Amino acid sequence: MYKPLDAKKIGQSIAKLRRHREIKASELAAHLNMAEQTYTRYERGETPITLQVLNSVAQFFDVDPLEFIANGPESIVENIHNSLVSNNHSSITTNIDKDLLEALKLQLAEKDKQIAQQLSVIVQCTAQHI
Repeated sequence: MYKPLDAKKIGQSIAKLRRHREIKASELAAHLNMAEQTYTRYERGETPITLQVLNSVAQFFDVDPLEFIANGPESIVENIHNSLVSNNHSSITTNIDKDLLEALKLQLAEKDKQIAQQLSVIVQCTAQHI
């Protein structure tokens, strides 16, 4: 049995995140192509939020829409901040890995040049002794 979405809890979470990011309700309403009054009804939980609206709000904030469903208004900002920190950490790690790989490729290319030069010297020396 499925539990319906708690419109009030989700609306309060959206409102809290919007205020935390210092965004006016009118700005978010404009992004959603709706009147501010219509939008604020979602925030107050007076209008059940659709998945389409929830997804659009999440895209606006650049967060996973499940953040609004899984987190209550009391923890939404902290949980989103923590997930963004961990995502940024993994992208930093990925950049470090790419930089390290690039440095290793350059070192290997330099070693290949040195080996080629040494082989050339060996071949010349061998040819002179024959």
